[in-house]
Amino acid sequence: MVLVFFPRILGVSLTMILRMTGGCRPLEPRDSNMTHSPSTQGAPTRLGLFRTTFAPAVLCAAAALAWYAAVDQPASLEARGSGPDTDRDGLVDLQEHVLGTNPSSQDSDRDGFSDTSEIARGTGPLNPASYPGADVPSVNMLARSENDMVTVVSAIYLSNHEIGDIDFEFGVVLNGRPVALDRRRYQGASRYSLVRVQGDRLLIMETTFPVLLVSRLGQLSLYSGLRQNGVLNQASALTVAEVGGVPVVMEFLTGNHADMNDVGPQPMQRGLIYRPLVPRGDLGSSWDEGFVCFQSLSSVGSNGASSVSEVESAGCEPLDSSCMPDACSASVGSTREVVDPLLLLGG
Repeated sequence: MVLVFFPRILGVSLTMILRMTGGCRPLEPRDSNMTHSPSTQGAPTRLGLFRTTFAPAVLCAAAALAWYAAVDQPASLEARGSGPDTDRDGLVDLQEHVLGTNPSSQDSDRDGFSDTSEIARGTGPLNPASYPGADVPSVNMLARSENDMVTVVSAIYLSNHEIGDIDFEFGVVLNGRPVALDRRRYQGASRYSLVRVQGDRLLIMETTFPVLLVSRLGQLSLYSGLRQNGVLNQASALTVAEVGGVPVVMEFLTGNHADMNDVGPQPMQRGLIYRPLVPRGDLGSSWDEGFVCFQSLSSVGSNGASSVSEVESAGCEPLDSSCMPDACSASVGSTREVVDPLLLLGG
């Protein structure tokens, strides 16, 4: 059973948002002599990859999350760009096409755990050797893109808890600083589904914002977390960027990779990969299917909740995704700053 509801807010145009928020402008590349000391003022801070005015940038991100619902309030699920959910597991068909899971089966790898439960609990729905362990509330994030919009999905495994028992937090990370957003800032752009699949209870929150925001900021990092007794003890983060005009998600790899999109462990070293957020069939001829852009990294340090690394080598490696070879190889020597969930938790 899936229950869906849409909070609504007063209308405002994206143009107005961009005018009201000076932070919504292209960020400048990081200079080699930039400091890594965070500023507590509204003045520009030089951290990580980009220079921006922190306070307006936070306002920009928060306002843009509410833009889609504010501009247009279509009544149907399909009209909001979510589309059908054939197997009724809380993941719409388009999301499953992006992930590579089977939109007609709740359990793509037939390991006894639903795709949605495995995603929320951080295991691989396409890898039967990867399945959940401890039965505790957990959260994980994924994303997709269509019609010049990006939809970020927070999948929450409730375990035996009620919704009211879950202290959920959603926010942005700018210049390494996590900022929890007031729910009123993003509810209008969010879709909620309460799902029961194969006995598991999950809450799915989908938050939609324009690709234009990613283009303006250079990249956008968001996080979802669960608090217990006021302490953040579960967290997932997701960084959206663009490659060749296509929205992608940046993911860390650590050793043998057996994550949500893999059919088995891959012999890759620690690094960073880029997964397109649109189905492979919608990518142009400059993308190679069956590969992923893999960047071998050398750690530079950390910037708050973000890990900062230099790209030592890059190339298209076999994996169930797509890669743009020219853009991938051109990234060597650049610096990457990606949110690390462990750093969000203070680890």
